[in-house]
Amino acid sequence: LLVYWTMNNVFSLLKNLVFERSAERKKGPGLAAVCLQIVRKYLARDRSPDALFVLMLLIVGGQSYWLHRFDESFKYGILVTTVVGSVLSLLFLVGYMRAGRPERRRSALIAFFVVWGFFVAFAYILLYERRQNAYLSNLNIKLISVLIQDVLIYFTARWLVSRGAVDEVEVRGTTHGWLFVTATVFFSAYLFLLYPMLIYFSSPVDVEMTLGTLVARNLPSATLLAFVAIGVYRLVGARGRRRALEVILTLIVATLVYNYLVPGDYGILDEFSLRKAYLMDETRAVLYLLDVIVIAGAYFLVKKALRSWSSIVAGVLAAVIVGFCVHTAVSAARMDRSAFVIAIPEENSDLPAESQETHRFSRNGKNVVFLIADMFNGNYMQRILAEHPEYSALLDGFTWYSNTLSVSSTSATSLPALLGGWEYSPENMNTLPGTGRDKIANAVDTFYDAVLARDYDVVLVDPLYQNEETLWQDYGGKVKTTHASAYVGYWQSRRNQRPRGESRIRKNRLLVMATVFQSMPYMAKPRVYDAGSWIIFRKSYQFDYIARKTARSYGYLDLLPEISTADDAPGSVKVVYTQLTHEPFGVTREGRIVDQEFPDPETRSFTDGTSAYYAAKKLVDFVIAWTDWMKREGVYDNTYILITADHGNNSMDNGLALPRELNTPTHRYQTSSANILLVTKGFGASGPLRVEDRMMSNADTPALILSALGDTSTYGGDPASEPRVSDRVLKFTYLLDDWKDFLEDERARYGTYVVRGNIYDPQNWQKE
Repeated sequence: LLVYWTMNNVFSLLKNLVFERSAERKKGPGLAAVCLQIVRKYLARDRSPDALFVLMLLIVGGQSYWLHRFDESFKYGILVTTVVGSVLSLLFLVGYMRAGRPERRRSALIAFFVVWGFFVAFAYILLYERRQNAYLSNLNIKLISVLIQDVLIYFTARWLVSRGAVDEVEVRGTTHGWLFVTATVFFSAYLFLLYPMLIYFSSPVDVEMTLGTLVARNLPSATLLAFVAIGVYRLVGARGRRRALEVILTLIVATLVYNYLVPGDYGILDEFSLRKAYLMDETRAVLYLLDVIVIAGAYFLVKKALRSWSSIVAGVLAAVIVGFCVHTAVSAARMDRSAFVIAIPEENSDLPAESQETHRFSRNGKNVVFLIADMFNGNYMQRILAEHPEYSALLDGFTWYSNTLSVSSTSATSLPALLGGWEYSPENMNTLPGTGRDKIANAVDTFYDAVLARDYDVVLVDPLYQNEETLWQDYGGKVKTTHASAYVGYWQSRRNQRPRGESRIRKNRLLVMATVFQSMPYMAKPRVYDAGSWIIFRKSYQFDYIARKTARSYGYLDLLPEISTADDAPGSVKVVYTQLTHEPFGVTREGRIVDQEFPDPETRSFTDGTSAYYAAKKLVDFVIAWTDWMKREGVYDNTYILITADHGNNSMDNGLALPRELNTPTHRYQTSSANILLVTKGFGASGPLRVEDRMMSNADTPALILSALGDTSTYGGDPASEPRVSDRVLKFTYLLDDWKDFLEDERARYGTYVVRGNIYDPQNWQKE
């Protein structure tokens, strides 16, 4: 009995614990029912707008990635998005008409038709004018059209889910109005003043205006944006004001994250192009997902803060404002004080006083013209000769070294070797003391001392990275300088060209666009930069700026046959640096300066290879016109001419092929500037252009010039006359940091490519 009673209790316990619980589980809801219950509970807490917001961000990120990688098929994305938006719009209208007291939701109907109005406008451009539109690129028109539909889909879906109900949760406290005003004023100041000033302080000379001018030009825009935002805030109701406050605080939080926590390194501004813009082509999908996390996280953090921690929001915002202002003040304090008073030369219709002295050729002595054409790709000469065979005879006495490798990828790191020789190659400069500026100064001193020692004067046209005041102190009247920009007014009067005065320059707008770019999510950066241009200011700003920039070099080179003179003066070495061939390129196919047009209507770009080629060909035309003048004046035979480039351009059309292991977007971009032009015309040389495939470098140029003048000790013998070495090994270095860092620091970081023999053979390339 004891055993029976004990076992009976054991079986009873098992029955109660196991079998009945199992039965209960079988009768309970399944996994799908549980998930549905969770969703219902989530929606019951009014989380559906948050879910829709995240979903919209995911869709926008996917669309941006699709457009960036698969542009040709994006038409299907436009079609699908428009269909979904249209269906939801019909459901919205039906629901709106059936809802009671529709006058209480009249603002929703107005917003609905406003969004549709924007879409209709962009749809018209997309269908009829996207190929001719100069303000927005084709890709931007596509994306904006889809984004408008995304907003419409989000708006209608949210209204349908909430059935038009009004969210009654309001911001706690009574200071949210002042909070919005403060946040809006700060964000407007950040966008138009504070961050543009940070960019300005890094290099005022490149901005081409004084700090006061920058502030004066951007202050009205900052004020207008703040007043418009505050005006809209005053007009909307309490719910709209809460949304407006959430939006402006979310913008500030996301901006801080993109500027300080996840900044993208796309290089510095070179004119108006980003040095590392190619990195946008390599943006991974995970960064688009990061955008969703950053934006959604910022929005939900702001909502939580306003509802739960409203008392500290104002204090945090004040700390952010103070911190950013301190950052700006520190950057200003570190800048060279003399840079605050940059003088923009006026366009005088008279020739500069130094014109005759700096353009004088000797009839009985020797003359040297050393022309440095920034960004001139060497393979462009082959294309010029193929399209215009007559140029072979026009380039009388010239030799083209078709197998020439640049020593480095930037002007700052190539110039020392261009004037100082191999001792100042990037590899050797890291072993020398001093900053990059010191090394450039030492390199140019080596060249000028060698020239002056042989009783030749030195003439500099637009000396690069050289302090003219120091040159005057060191060399006095033996080194003369002039600037191409000083001849623009005279050229315009001689050619009846429309003046492009300083008042037309709006580089302050470029700093605003750079600020927007830096603050934008990764998915939007390619659209802000807009394929080598900048959204919105493609025509209203850039055409005028590029035309003016081009005119500075174009006008000077065009005038050379007119302003040059010949007499019995002593011989001279003229070092002419020109940016006609530097991006952004502003010469059309016909050889004219752009005027509210792209260099090539097909490519619609100021930085592509086609535009670069047009500028390079025009430079050759100017050289031919100048040499024709030399022949007429009888100074051609006693003039030595060397034309080279400090480096090639960034358009990746240099004619080089890389080995399979290096055939990536990064390597192709880094080596894009490796193939450069090198042509020479010796004393007394004549005959059609001769092509020489001997491997050369622009670090050979000082030896070529000085050996032609009889000096074989400073840089060694003539590299072009030495016994040919078919397996000559040269190095091309790519600056890993910005060239401004090189100028200020003692050492620089380089990536190095080693090339043996023919630069066009991919097997000869190796990454060190």
